[in-house]
Amino acid sequence: MRVISIDYLQLYCHAYFLSSNTMFHFELQSTSSRQFKKIYKVYDLLTNDHYATVQAEPFSPVIPKQAIIVKIANRELYKQRWAEQVNYFLNVCYIVPQSVSRLDLCCDFNQFDNNLQVNSFFDSFLSNKYLKNRLAKYTLQGEQTNRHEASYIRFGNHDSEVSVYLYNKTLEMREVKTKPYIIERWEANQLDTNKDVWRLEVSLKSTKLKFVIAKTGELFRIDLEHTATQGMLENIYNAIIKKYWDFRVNDGKTRKDRMKQVVFFKNMPTTLIPYSITEIAGSNRTDKIVVKKLANVVTELRLIDETPSPALEQALWDYIECKDLKSYYYEKVKPFVKKYKD
Repeated sequence: MRVISIDYLQLYCHAYFLSSNTMFHFELQSTSSRQFKKIYKVYDLLTNDHYATVQAEPFSPVIPKQAIIVKIANRELYKQRWAEQVNYFLNVCYIVPQSVSRLDLCCDFNQFDNNLQVNSFFDSFLSNKYLKNRLAKYTLQGEQTNRHEASYIRFGNHDSEVSVYLYNKTLEMREVKTKPYIIERWEANQLDTNKDVWRLEVSLKSTKLKFVIAKTGELFRIDLEHTATQGMLENIYNAIIKKYWDFRVNDGKTRKDRMKQVVFFKNMPTTLIPYSITEIAGSNRTDKIVVKKLANVVTELRLIDETPSPALEQALWDYIECKDLKSYYYEKVKPFVKKYKD
């Protein structure tokens, strides 16, 4: 048995004003983030629960002034009708969703479908019996007793467009914080909570990652509508796992992609193929020059006309994201462009 859930949802949205209403209270925090001046904690007045965190008023002239980031509270994502409530929250607060900026999907289980125990998988991987296909750089956590007991492995880092990690969720909740609503979901889906529950999680930064519909060739980026149904979430999850959690039985030959594939879950249907811009495009010196020139044009236009050009600013931001030049922009460009009027 296994259960697939959404564990993290962050939305890129537009809003021209933020204020409390009869359903939700916006509480301004004393901190800011790297990209936004203001952070609000949003509370559901019906339940008094923390519902979301909102970042607003971007520092950078590249980001449209109406841009905000909305992160839905973890507890809310495990409720049966969470998607309806998210849409209700956005509507009553006059927030318009633009895209999903981060989506984490997780699969919880006691053991893999082919009776492969998770500890046996770690042993086979660390002894090179199993080889990771494609991205193989990993982070490992565990403990040495009479043997090595691994409890966490991650492929990809926190800035990667896709990262996949396997870890002992029971152990994490025992050592960090128990979440009763997650345990309730396990029990409702017949997981054995008397045994360790493992989690195989994927984290998607959808600014670069898109999906191709296999039958039609149509390309799309994940939006809020795609997260609303369990079937679509499983479709997306299965597509990511098939590509990024791909292990082969080591036969001593050179080509890993021709080795026998390790089957972790028997039934993982999907109609999608993950498609990453960074697989075909990178940044070079010319791209950095383009970013510098565009940033200066945006700044000069603000000096001439206090009314910003949303289209040009959005084009610059899209180019920065497409070429993976965020760090370059914030470290080498933004501190040196001409001052502009607020």
